[in-house]
Amino acid sequence: MGYSGIDINFSWSLWILLFLCIAAVAFSFWSYKETIPPASPIKKNLLASLRSLSIILVLIILFEPILNLTVQKEERPVVAVLIDQSESMGIVDKIMDRQAAARSVIKNEALQKLSDQYDIEYFTFSDDLKSTSIIELDTLTFNGSETDITSSLESLKKKMLGRNFAAVVLMTDGQYNLGVNPATYASAYGYPVYTIGIGDPMESKDVSITQVVHNDIVYLNNKIPVDVSLAAFGYKGKPLSVQLMSENKVIQTKYITIPDDGIALKAAFDFQADKAGLQKFTVNVAAQQDELTVKNNSKSFFIKVLKSRVNVCLVSGSPGPEHSFLYKTLTENRDIHVKALVEKKDGAFIDIIEPNSEAMTGDYDGYIFNDYPTPNSNPGQFQAYVSSILQDSKPFLLFNGIQLDINKVQQLKDVLPVELKLDMTLDESLVYPMLTVTGKNSAVMKVSDNPAEAVQQWMELPPMWISKVGVTASEGSDVLVKLDMTRAGNVIKSRRDIPLIISKKANKNKSIVVVPYGFWKSYFIMSGLGRNNIAYQSFIANAVRWLTTQDDTKPVIISTSKNIYRNGEKIIFSGQVYDEQFSPVNDANLKVQIKTPNRIYDVNMELTGNGRYEGSVNGLETGDYDFEGEAIRQDVSLGRDRGKFAVENFSIELLHTNMNEKLLKTVAAESGGQFFTPADFHTIANIPPFQPLITEQRKEIELWNKIILLFILAGLLSTEWFIRKRADML
Repeated sequence: MGYSGIDINFSWSLWILLFLCIAAVAFSFWSYKETIPPASPIKKNLLASLRSLSIILVLIILFEPILNLTVQKEERPVVAVLIDQSESMGIVDKIMDRQAAARSVIKNEALQKLSDQYDIEYFTFSDDLKSTSIIELDTLTFNGSETDITSSLESLKKKMLGRNFAAVVLMTDGQYNLGVNPATYASAYGYPVYTIGIGDPMESKDVSITQVVHNDIVYLNNKIPVDVSLAAFGYKGKPLSVQLMSENKVIQTKYITIPDDGIALKAAFDFQADKAGLQKFTVNVAAQQDELTVKNNSKSFFIKVLKSRVNVCLVSGSPGPEHSFLYKTLTENRDIHVKALVEKKDGAFIDIIEPNSEAMTGDYDGYIFNDYPTPNSNPGQFQAYVSSILQDSKPFLLFNGIQLDINKVQQLKDVLPVELKLDMTLDESLVYPMLTVTGKNSAVMKVSDNPAEAVQQWMELPPMWISKVGVTASEGSDVLVKLDMTRAGNVIKSRRDIPLIISKKANKNKSIVVVPYGFWKSYFIMSGLGRNNIAYQSFIANAVRWLTTQDDTKPVIISTSKNIYRNGEKIIFSGQVYDEQFSPVNDANLKVQIKTPNRIYDVNMELTGNGRYEGSVNGLETGDYDFEGEAIRQDVSLGRDRGKFAVENFSIELLHTNMNEKLLKTVAAESGGQFFTPADFHTIANIPPFQPLITEQRKEIELWNKIILLFILAGLLSTEWFIRKRADML
C-alpha cells in the first residue's frame, strides 16, 4: 500500500492567495519600518516576520485548503480449497484409500506454492459448507451423510462477496446426492473450478439397495406393497437373495439373477400386516464375496398400520382438470374413501359417487377444498363446513385457485396456516417449488426414505402458477415448500420468499394450504416427458393421512424428525405441549429419555415458542431405540408420550461408490478450470496466474479545520505582543 497521488485544493484561487500573502509580507515589513521607540534591525525583522506569518496563517484558514491523498491498495487473489468430507470419501476402493489420498493432496507442495502467490482458504462440505483451517484438517473426519456440491459452491461465492475471489479447488469423488446438478450450474458460476477427482472412476464390486418405496400409513388387512430397487456391479449372472423381515422374522424372500452390471434391479414384496401400530421392517440382501462394503445391503423402514379406511369429502368450486386430477389421485388410493362434490354456477352441487363403493355418511374424517369457496358459493353450505371444522376439529386441505373467495375463507382464519389477502399487483406468474428444511423432514412431503430423493423430485417438477393473492405464514405454522427464487421471474424476485405449501397443527385442528394451482397441467407435462410423477401423488396421499391421523391430538406430543437415522447422525426431537383446553404451554419442563438395556440418554428439550420444544442427541450406535417423555408444569404432569426410532448403517453416500469423473471434468471445463487426479495435482502450480486487485482510495484532509492552527496563530500573535511589550513599543 502506498500513496499514488498528493495534491492540495483551495476554495478560492491559489493565485489570489499568493498575491495576498505577498501583500501581507510587504505590509508587515512596511509597518515595522519606523518604530517608537526605535528598535534594532534584527528586532524589527523578527516582529515583521511574526506578523507576516500570522496574517498568512489567517489567509490560509480563510481559503480552506484540503489535502487530497490517493492511496493505492493491492489485494492478493483468494483461492478457496473445498474438501468433501462425506462418508463416500472414506472408502478404500481398488486403487486408493480415498481418505489418505485427500490428506496427501492437502499436504502437497503445490498448495504451498500457491499460498506464496495467493491467499489460500480452506472449507469442508457435505450437506453444507464450513470454514476450517489447515491445522483442523489434520483431524478431519469423513462422515457426512449427504453431498450437496452446488449449494456449497453457492455458499462459498456469498462468503467471498467484496473480496478478490479468484478460483476454487474442489476435492471430491463427484457423487452428489442433494441439490442441483453441479455440471449444469458450473457455466454460470463465474469463477474457475479446479476439480480433483478422489477415487476409482470404475465401479467397485458391490451390491446395494438404492431405494425402498412403501406407504408410511396403511390399513389393517390391506395388502402392503414394498418395492425394492437394487444396483449391482461385478456380479454378472450371480443370484441375489432379498429378504423382507420384521422382528427378526423373515416375511418373504425374493430371488433375483443379476443380468449385467448397472442394470436396475427390482424386488417387489406384497404382504398383509396382522396387527395395528407402528411396525419396523427391514430389507436385507445377502452379502457377496469381495464386496466393497455391506453397509448398503440392508435398509429399514417403519409403517404405521391403522384399523380403518379414511372418509374424505372433496369439494371443488367448479368442474375442470384440477378436480379430475385430485379425484383420480384420491380414488386410486385403496385406503381413502372419497365423496366428491362439484359446485355449479348457481351454488348447487353435483354429487360424484366413487365407483364400486359403499354409500358414505356425512361423518367425514376430513375435507379437501379445491378452489372453493367461490364468490357464487352458497354461504350457508360453506358455513356448515366451517362449523364442522371449528366445532368438531375436522382437518382440511385447501387448494388455492383463480376463483377462490378469500373473504369467505377468512371464516377459517383461526385455524388457517396462512394469512391470505388480495394482491391485485401480482399477475399470474410461474413458480417453481422447493422443499424447505422443515419440508425435507416432514412426513407430508415424503417421497421415499431418502430425503435427498424428495428434494430432487420436487426440484425437477414443472412450474405451477400463483395469481392475485398475498400469502404470509401464520404463527405456529410450518412452511413445507417455498418459492425457488433462483428460478423466479423478475416480478416475483422483487418480493420476499413466498410460501407455497404450509401446514399447521394447533390444538386439535390440522390444516394444509396449497397456494399454487395447476397441479394437473404439471402432472401431465411430466407424464408426456415420461418422468416420475410420484411427488404429487405422494404429497396428496401423505397430506390426507397426516390430516386424518388422530393419535397425535394429545396434550403432549413427542416425535423424532424421522424414523430411521444413519449411524452417527444427529437424532432430532420435537415436542408439543398443550393444556386441558389445548392451548400451547410455554412454561413446561419437558423431559425426554432414550432407553436402552444398558444406558439411559437424557435429551435436553428447549422451548422454541408456541408450545413447541426441540432437542437432539448425538453418537447413538446401530440399533432400535424407545423413547419416552413427560411434560411437567408446577409439579403437575400435563401428559406423556412415547415412540421409537432406529439407527442403521445404511447411507445414501454408499449408493454410488465410484468417482464421477465425467461430472468433475464437465464442472471444470464449463467453469474454465481444469480436472486433476491426486497423482497429477502437482501440476496445478502451472495454471495461468491470477492477478491481484488494485484499488485506489481517495482521502480528503481539511487542513484549515485543525485546532493546532488556532494554537499556532495564538502563539505567533502572543510572541509579537510579548516582544513589543518588553520593548515598550507603541
